[in-house]
Amino acid sequence: MQGGEIIGAALRQNKTLRCLKISENELRTEGCEFIIKNSMNLSSVDLSKNFISFRAGPFLKDFLIKSSQIQYLNLEFNELLAAGAELVAEGLKGNQSLKSLSLKANGIQDQGVVYLADSLQYNRVLTRLDLSQNEVTSEGVQHLASVLNTTAVA
Repeated sequence: MQGGEIIGAALRQNKTLRCLKISENELRTEGCEFIIKNSMNLSSVDLSKNFISFRAGPFLKDFLIKSSQIQYLNLEFNELLAAGAELVAEGLKGNQSLKSLSLKANGIQDQGVVYLADSLQYNRVLTRLDLSQNEVTSEGVQHLASVLNTTAVA
């Protein structure tokens, strides 16, 4: 068993832990999958700097849709790219608990920002979104600003 698989198995049995910070551990996408799939009872998860790729998108999407507890998710300094951001954005549309999401330094670029911005039209809970250090041009910023200007506060 690898580290992510071991932690995932422990989280499956967990009844008390609500916050997990496991950044900078080289879990990679596969290890992240075991942890995320077993984190439904956590309110805070930090998986920053773990070499998580865009292939994590499907299980991140499922996690965001199914988890009613998650309030803080940190995925900083990974490699989600626009493809991963698209699936995270789809998950955000169905999430009603996440308040803070950090996707800092994930190579998301403009198209990924478009996906995320569009998801904000459906999500009325998220109050903090960090997209810094993602090589976003004025095109991506303009789209985000346009959505923010037209999205009414719940």
